Amino acid sequence: MKLKLIDILNSKNILDKLSITKFDSGVACYQLAHNLKNIDAELMNFDKIQKELIEKYGEKKEDGSVQIEKSSASMDIYVTQMNEIMQQELDIDILTIDCKNIIGFTPIELVAIDWMLKLE
Repeated sequence: MKLKLIDILNSKNILDKLSITKFDSGVACYQLAHNLKNIDAELMNFDKIQKELIEKYGEKKEDGSVQIEKSSASMDIYVTQMNEIMQQELDIDILTIDCKNIIGFTPIELVAIDWMLKLE
């Protein structure tokens, strides 16, 4: 399935909530576990690249942390690069989950993961 990284990032909180939800259907549980494994791999790549960019454009502080000054040319470059990265379309192996197995979520929460849901 083709997904933009920004869509995955926007659904992260709901995916976290789903990851601790008990399902009556073993199939739905497997499908979600499969999806989470594949999504987590992409999120780990994103986190790694984000940290590398912070190291590249940031300044090391006395406590050892690295920060990018908010009103700097480095911040502008960092933000531009992060926006470009978040618009990248990824090809992720996603299994669609029947909506009837997703209980107790609000419509807004379901919209965030609509790319993973199907109606049967």
